[in-house]
Amino acid sequence: MRALLKSVHIRWGGINLAALLATLTLQADLLPLWEATPVGLVGKVYHVSPVGDDGATGAVDAPLASIQAAVDRLQPGDTVLLREGVHTGTDPLAVAQVRAQGTVENWIRIANFPGEKPVIQFSSQRGFSLQGVRYLVVEGIEFYGESDLIDFPEAFVHAEGFVHDDSPRIAKYFGVGMKVRSNDAGEHSHHLIIRDCRIHHTAGGGIATERADYLLIENNEIFKTSYYSPWGESAISIWESLNHDDRSDIYRTVIRGNRCYLNDNKVRFWMTKTFSDGNGIILDALRIDQKVISDGY
Repeated sequence: MRALLKSVHIRWGGINLAALLATLTLQADLLPLWEATPVGLVGKVYHVSPVGDDGATGAVDAPLASIQAAVDRLQPGDTVLLREGVHTGTDPLAVAQVRAQGTVENWIRIANFPGEKPVIQFSSQRGFSLQGVRYLVVEGIEFYGESDLIDFPEAFVHAEGFVHDDSPRIAKYFGVGMKVRSNDAGEHSHHLIIRDCRIHHTAGGGIATERADYLLIENNEIFKTSYYSPWGESAISIWESLNHDDRSDIYRTVIRGNRCYLNDNKVRFWMTKTFSDGNGIILDALRIDQKVISDGY
C-alpha cells in the first residue's frame, strides 16, 4: 500500500511510529497518483427527495423517497442525486447500505443535486454503509450524526460496560458518517472517491475504511466526531489497507485537502481502556492479516 497524506497519526499494530507527522511535503519527482477520474457516467439518473415516493420512477419530476430505494437500483454508469432537505432512514444499521459496483469504464456516482445541500441525519450505526463497492464516487453530501443529543454520563456508562465486540450495541453510540468495508461475499472495496462532504456530530468516526484500496478522500470537512464510540475512532481512519493488485508505481491511498477539527474521544477504547484516538487522520493497523483480538491491539 502506498499512501499520500498530510498531518497524519500512524499506528503499526499497537506501536506508535509517530505521534503526529508534520505536513508531508511532496516533491514533483515522486510517484504519481492513481487515476481517480470517474468516467462513463452515462446511465440512468435517480433523484431522491424527502417528499418523494419509493413507488415513483426516480425521474427529476418523480423522485424516490429513500436513498436505499435508489442505490438498490444502481448499475454501472448510473447516478443518484439527492435533493435539498433532510434525509433519514429506519434501518438501525444505516440510512443506506450501498453495495453498488461500477466498472473501470462505467463508474457510479452518489451526489447532491446541483446547487442544493442535502443533509443525511441519522442515529443509526452508519450514515452510509459502503459494502464491497468499487468504481464509486460519493460527493457533496452532509452527514449529521446527532451526537449533540447524547447524554455524556449515559455514553460513559455504555462504553465502560462494552467489554467485547459481541457486547450489546446501542446504535446511537456507534454512528459513523461513512463506513467502507467488504460485502457479505467477502469482496473488498476499491476505487472509491469521497469528496466535498461535510460530516459532523457523529458519535463514532467521520470516514472509516476497512481493508480497502485505491482511495481518494479529499476536500471534506469533518468535525466533532468520535466522542462516544467505545471503538476509539477518528475523523478519517484507514484501517488495514488492502493490497488489491501489488502495484507500487503509484500512490493508491490519497488523503488531501480535508479540514478535520474538534474530533476527540470522550470515552475509552474498550480493548485498551485508554483514550486512544480521536485523530484528524490515522493510518491504522498496517500489519498484514492482523488478528485484532489475539494481538491485543
